[in-house]
Amino acid sequence: MSPSLVGLLQESVVKYPSLAALKARSPEGGQVILTYAELYTAVRELGSGLVAVGLHAGRHVAMIGENQWKWLVTDLAVLGCGAVDVPLSPRMGDRELEYVLAHAECEIAVVDNEPMLARIAAMRRSLPRLRRILCHDLAGPRPRLDSEGGRILVHPWDEVVKKGRARLAKGDRQFDLRAAAVTAADTATIVYTQGSRGRPRGVVLTHGNLMHNVTTMSTAIAPQPGMTWLSVLPVAGATERIAEYGSLSFGTTIAYSQPSEWRMLEDMAAQKPAYLVVDPGLLEDLQRGIERRLGFAGVLAIRFEKFYAVFAGFIAGRYPRFRREERALEIFAAILPLVLLSPLKAFTHPVLRRKITALTGGSLRAIICAGAPLPAWLDRWYYAAGLTVLEGYGLPEASPIVSIRREAAPVLGTAGQPLPFTEVKVLGEDGTECPRGTKGRLLVRGPQVMRGYHRDEAATREVLSADGWLATGDAAIQTLDDNLVVLGRGRQTITLRSGEQLDPEPLEALIAESPYVQDAVVVGEKREGPAVLVVPELGELARWATERGIPFDDGRELVHNPAVFRFYQEEIQARLAAGGLGLPGGRMPRLALLPSRFEVGRELSRALHPRRELIARQHAGVIDRLYRS
Repeated sequence: MSPSLVGLLQESVVKYPSLAALKARSPEGGQVILTYAELYTAVRELGSGLVAVGLHAGRHVAMIGENQWKWLVTDLAVLGCGAVDVPLSPRMGDRELEYVLAHAECEIAVVDNEPMLARIAAMRRSLPRLRRILCHDLAGPRPRLDSEGGRILVHPWDEVVKKGRARLAKGDRQFDLRAAAVTAADTATIVYTQGSRGRPRGVVLTHGNLMHNVTTMSTAIAPQPGMTWLSVLPVAGATERIAEYGSLSFGTTIAYSQPSEWRMLEDMAAQKPAYLVVDPGLLEDLQRGIERRLGFAGVLAIRFEKFYAVFAGFIAGRYPRFRREERALEIFAAILPLVLLSPLKAFTHPVLRRKITALTGGSLRAIICAGAPLPAWLDRWYYAAGLTVLEGYGLPEASPIVSIRREAAPVLGTAGQPLPFTEVKVLGEDGTECPRGTKGRLLVRGPQVMRGYHRDEAATREVLSADGWLATGDAAIQTLDDNLVVLGRGRQTITLRSGEQLDPEPLEALIAESPYVQDAVVVGEKREGPAVLVVPELGELARWATERGIPFDDGRELVHNPAVFRFYQEEIQARLAAGGLGLPGGRMPRLALLPSRFEVGRELSRALHPRRELIARQHAGVIDRLYRS
């Protein structure tokens, strides 16, 4: 197999020229369909156009957009030129986006539309390296942009494609020569992820890193040419991106959808996908959508199936094994309940499967879930519904896949077995390797592990040893049959429901600098966004309220005052903005004010560090209300 991603596409064109590679809705309401041959033609035309406008090998190109077919064409064209792409989400805040564009030394930016073009134009004074912006959909006149480093040229997508088409018609083969010269050791992409000091870190990945994930996927799943993948995750994310490369390697079709349960179900019925790649948040949305459509009787059937599946899972070996003697006992204990429940199962099973099959398109083989730990209840619900969920574990520093469940025999409650040629070890507090079934720190080594962090050797040394072991920061247990049970972050990192990660400590320190804040704790593990619990400094708050004529008898009453709540919102927003610490997606955190201060030995350790799990339990009602409101 080819050492590069463009070479991968070239091989698929030879094997599957007339099969559909991409399907997407067109702005006019129809459908765009590109075969493998047509996709490669589009990549060559755009790549030749990028050569014409001055894209050199090794240069960095920012790609800011949603998941759509033009993004993939641009991605492959940039890589074929021997350049390096920097995928970024359009939901990033301006401060974070400006930092990354400057830190990544991007000379070209590719954007979806005019609003995104305007955002980049507004920050051009602080981006002296930026020389060109390519816009996928530019309807109005192209603006004239000047920066500190000179003029920035704006190119409509169609114009660059036309330039490339004209060069190819004249026999120019510079793009082909560059694509052929790309090696596995060449840098393909720089993926930015949240760093421990509040600044994003650029993960440098080579073609070889990414190709290892692509070429070893077949050990876990077995798509056949012509099958369809439904694309719903942001393509700037590592999970969706590697799924699309994998689809191209199998000769399957990528059908673009949107991350909402009604749209996913609508497109599943229309496109009949064999595979769907989601994060736990989308998987939960899909579960709610299915239950609504099943109705009361269907939900009751699911509940029975969940009870039955507890025992069926023992027989089928669907649970993780930590001791060798467990297996025989499990089978023996499950036989009698299964016999007694079988008559009811024979009634509910056909009806339930028929309804769920109709809702999901009839061809669904597996749902791949990655980005954050999968809740156990959700895992069991899908097993009971007869839908195969393949949980994977990974991180951007590993391109991103470390392990994934096998489609032929998925084990619930685990993130599957490591990919081939991938080593893992679980270390205890003393640095020695833990026996199977024992929790410890997870380290990974393999061909997919990153080269390092862009322009940050110190951060690279923190996580990557000289002999190639990557410290993931996660706690894990390894089962007897080599499956990984990932238990969450070992370091103080919060993983949101979308899979985005943030280090709470720099945010808490910045918020606590306010004279009106006694303590601050950021929460949001497996939630849809960050939130902050703030204990006000009651003395300063009382003075503030007195100056503004706000009546109160006890300072603790003030935490329930709407004017006080608005003041703290503004205070925290100003602190975060002044400190330059961005949250994932540019979001501001939800806020709750607590009337009682944290105590040492209870909410705080003797070293004055917050005991996060205890605080989350004590204030679970407050946190739940924050996310319901």
